[in-house]
Amino acid sequence: MLSTRRRPPVPRPTPRNNFTGFASEGPRALCRAVRGLLSLPTMNYTEALAWLDSLTLHGIKLGLERPRALAAALGDPQFAAPSVLIGGTNGKGSTLAFLASLLLADGRKIGQYTSPHLVSPRERIRVNDREISREDFAAAVTAVRSAATALHEIPTYFEVMTL
Repeated sequence: MLSTRRRPPVPRPTPRNNFTGFASEGPRALCRAVRGLLSLPTMNYTEALAWLDSLTLHGIKLGLERPRALAAALGDPQFAAPSVLIGGTNGKGSTLAFLASLLLADGRKIGQYTSPHLVSPRERIRVNDREISREDFAAAVTAVRSAATALHEIPTYFEVMTL
């Protein structure tokens, strides 16, 4: 017999740190906040790419504990704005392009993340249909590296790029 009772809504986790709100201010503000804990210098774009490439030596690490801890250390940026996940086998890119054009036409600020990239990792991250700048990319990677250092973790390339 099927139950007609509705399930209670799943509670949304609340960030347990001092970085709440930085995700919506952008990667540079987040990087400044995390760096304040560790006094790590901001990487430039070339250094960020080199650090990312060094992570491929560590291979694949299964499990969600590390990415969840890193996200929490960064203020849970995944909860900073409403999001849409487009999945499936075919049509993801065209669906994203269609949805992005609708939202931009409505005057919304949008961010896009796609994978994989063809030439540069910056291709994966777009804000208002523009590729993220080298400076913002380096600041975001620095923030993740700082959070990983504070947690004594070595993230994977995939984890850094999806955070």
